[in-house]
Amino acid sequence: MLKDIRMNASYLVQHQLGKM
Repeated sequence: MLKDIRMNASYLVQHQLGKM
């Protein structure tokens, strides 16, 4: 579960960077 959360966080961060 922790891995999933970490992967999700990384995905969100990457999306945020892409928006910028």
